[in-house]
Amino acid sequence: MKLKHVFRLAWLEITRFKSVSLFLVLNLALGLVGFFLLQIFQQSLSAQSAARAQFVLGGDLSIEARRQFSDTERQEWEHEFTFEKSTQYYGLFSMLRTKADTQLVSVGVFDDAYPLYGEFKLSGPKFSSDVARVWVDPEVQDLLKISDGQKIQIGEGEFLFSGVITEDPSRLFRGMGFAPRVLIHRNYLKPAQLIKPGSTLTEYWTYKMPKSADLVAIKARLENILKDPIIRIETTKDSAKDSNRILQYFTDYLGLVALVALGLCFLCGSYLLQWTFLTKKKSIAIYKTMGLSDNAIVSIYLIQNFIISFLACALGYAVVQAVQPLLQQILLQKFNLPIELVFDAKASLITAVIAVLGPMLMVVPQIIQIIELRPLMLFSECRRRAARAFVFYLAGIFGIFVLVTFGVAEQFISDRFYFYRCAGCAGGVVSLHQSADFISA
Repeated sequence: MKLKHVFRLAWLEITRFKSVSLFLVLNLALGLVGFFLLQIFQQSLSAQSAARAQFVLGGDLSIEARRQFSDTERQEWEHEFTFEKSTQYYGLFSMLRTKADTQLVSVGVFDDAYPLYGEFKLSGPKFSSDVARVWVDPEVQDLLKISDGQKIQIGEGEFLFSGVITEDPSRLFRGMGFAPRVLIHRNYLKPAQLIKPGSTLTEYWTYKMPKSADLVAIKARLENILKDPIIRIETTKDSAKDSNRILQYFTDYLGLVALVALGLCFLCGSYLLQWTFLTKKKSIAIYKTMGLSDNAIVSIYLIQNFIISFLACALGYAVVQAVQPLLQQILLQKFNLPIELVFDAKASLITAVIAVLGPMLMVVPQIIQIIELRPLMLFSECRRRAARAFVFYLAGIFGIFVLVTFGVAEQFISDRFYFYRCAGCAGGVVSLHQSADFISA
């Protein structure tokens, strides 16, 4: 049989059952939209994390420890590689005090070279060391009602409020830390007496490396030199993994939800295909009686499924294109996630493969039934099915009767009959379902 005739018969089958075909397309497209959006979100997140790894880390190579480094340690590791610039940074917790209130904050102490990559956007003057200044996160200003030029106290030092940190390139997302962040210059660290014996702090040394530097080899050499287990060496590749680790948990959860939704769509679609197949048995019997081979009939239904899959994939792609600007706006305004959603070839390919393979796997039971179908046995099977349906119907009525009887007498019987009540309910539902299936067949 020629391919164009197979396509024609497949299209006739689709148009003959318009409502079922439309519902199949919508059902599959609904699951594909959620899965497609999740793939776009994951790919966009990975791409953005890799692109901003230098800004988040603050350089190409970072060495940190939850203690202060000695000059001897620093000189020892700096002999192992060449660098263009370096910066020292401290991170610690302290109380920020005003005349009216106090707030726990994460204090960042920077030097003149900070940051090596990116630029902070501040509402006031830029970073400087002319006077003791402090720059704070917006939530600190909102909580403590700090005004411009106000004096605030951190540790034993007094600092001039110089503005709000409106954009921080070292943080992929604001609000992920334990406390809001404030920044002061290193020159005023000792007067504030923030570091005392027993203080908990983290010291960072960050380096801007030449473009030809082999960061993997440099990291390996440093790990052989720095034996202290609390010293951590990080490159931009490590930073890209760490920066989106929390969001990966979130996307994994969303992935589970999307897979469950897609599985339910496939389950619903398989039931629809089975019901459609039962209504098409006479058509299949006619095809076989007229001499159409099993391969031709199977090809008709495979092409029919492929057309439905293609339409569902195209509809899902169009819906995702339409809702992308709205989702981008929601991520920025509602969740404060500066992620640019972009269509990725990998995400499109994965979604297209699932859209095609899913329905093809769903139609396998129908293909087996098409091959095993014998047209001359249809009428004889109808009588047997009617008799078996009557038996299942009686079993269902009996199961429901048992359920109602034990439900009424529940106050007079013990809990050991709970199993029988559940069994009666399940048996009644399954039996009625089976009888309905045999009657529809």
